[in-house]
Amino acid sequence: MALPIKNFLPAIIHQKGWKLQLLSQWASIVGTLESKMCIKKINETQLIIGVYDASWLQELYYLSSILLKTINEKLEKSTLTAIKFVHIQKKIISVDSKPKFSKKTPEKCTLITLTEKEKYALEKIKDENLKEALHTFLSRCHFEKLNR
Repeated sequence: MALPIKNFLPAIIHQKGWKLQLLSQWASIVGTLESKMCIKKINETQLIIGVYDASWLQELYYLSSILLKTINEKLEKSTLTAIKFVHIQKKIISVDSKPKFSKKTPEKCTLITLTEKEKYALEKIKDENLKEALHTFLSRCHFEKLNR
């Protein structure tokens, strides 16, 4: 006999409570470093963090013991024993097309919107390859401007 999923949720949430707590408190735990990294994977005793910039990867590696201590203090129980850092790319989502990737940035999404004037100019271009190249260029320009 099939039972509603709501009957199982409390047990699942209670079992994995510290992981949900970590995800919900991530921004307050890492503060301004949130723009440099994101949670990639949570194992039973290890946290894998994706870092957007290789130079920050090294810095965060040196801060890993402090970060681990801070995370365990915020959680109900000290479950994590190790943190691993991996370099990842940040997704850039353009409103007008599919997601693009930047070498400088990754998993956290930044919304890039072209101006009405730019959209109108792109509509007049008949060559699809040229239109896509210009759209990518404009999106990258807006992204770089936002991240200065």
